[in-house]
Amino acid sequence: MEFVARTRLAAFAPNADVLVDGEQQAITVVIEVAGAEAESLRFGFDGRSLVIAGRRRKPRQIRQGSFLQKEIAYGDFVKRIR
Repeated sequence: MEFVARTRLAAFAPNADVLVDGEQQAITVVIEVAGAEAESLRFGFDGRSLVIAGRRRKPRQIRQGSFLQKEIAYGDFVKRIR
């Protein structure tokens, strides 16, 4: 499954929590993709891996002021969960 062109690397891999409930025989995945547009998200399987990909766009440029700290990554992302 190819979500991001092989010629580009993903900008970042978001954090994820994977919870297993043995009684319910269920797995829950919580992924940190705040700011990503729902339309950009893609979900699929590649072998035994769950693959989540999408894009978080940069917000509009700030017209006044400058950053004192900048930690949030923007661009394409891919997260593989095995």
